Amino acid sequence: MPSHTELLRLAVDLAHANRQRGGRPFGAVLARDGEVIATGINDIVHTHDPSAHAEMQALRAGTWRQATPPERIAPAGLWRCCCLR
Repeated sequence: MPSHTELLRLAVDLAHANRQRGGRPFGAVLARDGEVIATGINDIVHTHDPSAHAEMQALRAGTWRQATPPERIAPAGLWRCCCLR
């Protein structure tokens, strides 16, 4: 079961990788009971979709994967970060 630190590290790694590919430096991890449900990156630059924030991408992927509406994804935690280096 990943710790909070490991989940945050995954968000940092996602943000860093996204920045390396020319995207914005944001990553997010959606997890429940130690299981990663979904991840997301800020994909506004590549999709030209102003709602493609990392948190929204993770929630979209998580609700799709769980086949449930967003309000029923709880209790889940969302770890997110901005990587400026």
